[in-house]
Amino acid sequence: MPRKTAWPATIALAALGIALSLPTGADATCYGLRYDYYESSAMQTIVGSKVSCPGYPDQYDEDVNGNYTVTPWYTVEQTICPCPSGGGGGNGGGNDQDEEAP
Repeated sequence: MPRKTAWPATIALAALGIALSLPTGADATCYGLRYDYYESSAMQTIVGSKVSCPGYPDQYDEDVNGNYTVTPWYTVEQTICPCPSGGGGGNGGGNDQDEEAP
C-alpha cells in the first residue's frame, strides 16, 4: 500500500494563511507628511510641527498662546494617516470632487 503524505494539506493551509494576512482595501494604509520646524540651522530644537493627511485639515502644533511657528529650517518625513472615508490608500494629491458635481 502506498504511503500517503500530508504535503497537499500543508501547502493548502500555508496558502490560506498567506491570503488571510494580505491587506484588503479596508486595511489600506494612507500616508501624509509631517513637517518639523527648527529654531536654527543646527536643527536641535523643534519650534513647530504640522501634519498633512489627505482628506483632512492640516494639524498644527501650537503653543499655549495659539501661535504656530514656521522657520526656514525644517525636516519632512512620511507618516501614517487615517484613510479618508470613501476611498482606499494612496499618497494623497489629486482633486477632490463633490458627488453632486457633473
